[in-house]
Amino acid sequence: MSRLTRVIARYVGKITQSSVAREHWPRARARFKSEIAKIPLRANLGNVKVPGGTTPQAFLVQSLSRGQRTSCQIMMDLADFVLDNKSRAIDRTELGALDRLQLYRLYKNLKCKGEMKAALDDQIQEMSRRPLDDKALDLLIDLKSMRNALVDIESVVEDLLKQNDIEVSLDDAAMDESVRDRILDALEGAWDSVKQKTDLPALELVKIELAKPPVETPFDCGFNLAHLTKMLADDGHIKPALLRRTLVPALRQAGEAHPEATAREAAAILSRKHERIHLHGLFYGLRNAMYQQFEGKEGAGADLLRTVAAIKVSNGHWEELRVPKLAEAVESGGLGVWAAVHDLASYAHASKDLDAAVREVIESQMTTFHGKTASAFLKIAGEYFFQNEAGRVRHIIRDVHEAKH
Repeated sequence: MSRLTRVIARYVGKITQSSVAREHWPRARARFKSEIAKIPLRANLGNVKVPGGTTPQAFLVQSLSRGQRTSCQIMMDLADFVLDNKSRAIDRTELGALDRLQLYRLYKNLKCKGEMKAALDDQIQEMSRRPLDDKALDLLIDLKSMRNALVDIESVVEDLLKQNDIEVSLDDAAMDESVRDRILDALEGAWDSVKQKTDLPALELVKIELAKPPVETPFDCGFNLAHLTKMLADDGHIKPALLRRTLVPALRQAGEAHPEATAREAAAILSRKHERIHLHGLFYGLRNAMYQQFEGKEGAGADLLRTVAAIKVSNGHWEELRVPKLAEAVESGGLGVWAAVHDLASYAHASKDLDAAVREVIESQMTTFHGKTASAFLKIAGEYFFQNEAGRVRHIIRDVHEAKH
């Protein structure tokens, strides 16, 4: 029996089992027609000719059409496409020149590499919530262009295959969570590099990070949690990818049925918190529960699951940008002042002029925030290491206070 005959027998049998009983249903007939149309494509995928061409889009399509290309390699090619293509738009006509076999290979490769778009979505959402300088903003724009190119290719491939009576969908593309995390690490590494004020274009930094071989380091819960704690103290944020990787093994030990999905959800919820008082409380509760779990304390697993459940319940709360009450922050002590500086930085960042926005808030609260109260605020704030916008906010508050006295 030839390969084509075996393929036909297998898929006709499959379709018969699922559709014959519903042969009068339009959906069943449409599926049967689509599956039959795919048979010659599936039978010949081993001999597909990789598309040619010398345009930036052609090189990207060639990469997506090769079975041996990894998701990290394709992401590098996607970065090249955005760097080399000024319009950053996908040419539908160029894709329309591909034959059915080439289109189907393209579809099959996209279907099993959902981690690329998922990682881009994660990073774009995280960066969109954070204050960014011009270089980081350039990186965010570039990442959005990479995602748009990927989505456009998917859309065109689906449309062209449907024109050939082949019903396909990339909505539920398969995903390798470990590769998703590897790509996220690279994107976050590029973001960290951008903060160093390098002269390289943002996407070149992305390519450098993607090209690095994965480093196999022993899991260190203590180091990871210490790093997350310092990041929250200095930046007012947490790194969701690092929290997720640290939380997964703790949840697995605690008997959580779906540790990866639960860790991803909890990290995403915490990363959206703009009111730092609540973020601080939720994170420290989770951090302490994780320490106890890794140390094997009795009842730690149940405590960890309860803590994660509380984080899930908080979803949708304390995520709005707000103007902190500076005088009340002084009454709350160090944690209150720390939270107020970061909250004000996030609020002011949303305006076009951070300096003017901070000064406007101070002026509006001058009846309660002046004299000894302002001096006490600045004294407490001086005990913390504020970076970036938070550092600027503290400096502006000091300038306004000194100008008034």
